[in-house]
Amino acid sequence: MKRIHMSSPARGTAFWSADPDLRAALYAWLAAALYAPQEDLVSVEFARCGEQLNASVLPGHSPLLLQRLREANQKPTAAAERLLALKREYARLFLGPPKALLRPYESCYFGRDQLMTEQSAAVRQFYTACGLTLDQREYREAPDHVSVELTFLSMICETGCTQLTQSQTDRRAVERRFLHEHLGRWGSQLAGGIRQHTDEPLYLAAAQFLTAVIDSCTSADG
Repeated sequence: MKRIHMSSPARGTAFWSADPDLRAALYAWLAAALYAPQEDLVSVEFARCGEQLNASVLPGHSPLLLQRLREANQKPTAAAERLLALKREYARLFLGPPKALLRPYESCYFGRDQLMTEQSAAVRQFYTACGLTLDQREYREAPDHVSVELTFLSMICETGCTQLTQSQTDRRAVERRFLHEHLGRWGSQLAGGIRQHTDEPLYLAAAQFLTAVIDSCTSADG
């Protein structure tokens, strides 16, 4: 998945007035957190990045959870053991067996609990209209997986991204439209399920961030 690049945070900045590259970094952090666990997730740097983003873009939402995440990643336990624990928790939540507790795919929230429906086709069409073609060697998930949707939002915000056809001025409108038409319609439900089914600080912090982003979009429109 996409790597996170942090610029210097401006403390106390509201989400929609934040620098686009900061919003891009927040989306990328969330995308990494909600993808099948990779080695980066167990680093102290990943936890500190979350703390910086919290202070910069969504102040006050998850400081204690992020502190717990940093402490978990700082423990003398081998990183391999911590990563294995995250993989087990990810599988318990999102994969099963016997059955996944939660479904991290947009398709599963609109009528049928199955993948690759017309909903996932609509998400792929949205990407294509913006000039993005998903490379299945890099994105080993359906286009409507929460992590892929968050990666797309990160690319929309990133000022240096050249893969998308929109100008930087247009991209903000595209970002909000995608939240309204896609992730914003189901992400809060996924976040609520995460809070209900786990006590892992990584996933709890991700759930709070995801809810805060969607709520910010709703509040801005109100």
